Amino acid sequence: IEVEFVKKQEFQLEGVYDTVRAVGGAGPLLVDVAVVSGAVVGVRLAWVGIAPLLARCVPAAARADTGENWRERVVVGWSGMRGAISLAAALAVPESIAQRDLIIFVTVGVIAVTLVGQGLTLAPLMRLLGVEREREWSPDEAVARLEAAQAALDRLDELEREGEITPERLRRMRELYRSR
Repeated sequence: IEVEFVKKQEFQLEGVYDTVRAVGGAGPLLVDVAVVSGAVVGVRLAWVGIAPLLARCVPAAARADTGENWRERVVVGWSGMRGAISLAAALAVPESIAQRDLIIFVTVGVIAVTLVGQGLTLAPLMRLLGVEREREWSPDEAVARLEAAQAALDRLDELEREGEITPERLRRMRELYRSR
């Protein structure tokens, strides 16, 4: 049963495209993809612009790291998530829903637009906005990272005493956390 499910999922997009193309042709579908892609990107850019303002009255919004200035916010908004969860949700739509194929097609199209389109334009956008360097860590963040690395090294010592880890893996992990 599991093998049949995997085979069905592998070829699902091809069938979706055939079904959707037969209904309306490629042109209107690409318009749908463009409209939804624009909405997704627009909402993401709006959120990273509004989050710092919301942080003043909604404490949970303060946890959103949207950048320190408007340039960084644009880059954060442009480099948003790519839609793996959206695709999973689209594939979870029951086959009995009439517009299921359209939902899947548009979702895959939006993922392609945001992955390829935004992905390929991110570096030029950063150069255009003058966002070239990595943001420096705050003192609190640096201390937290140091403490986390030290805790990992302490735990590796415990695992070594307990014999729970191979010497090679232990060496690699210590090397990793010492460099951090």
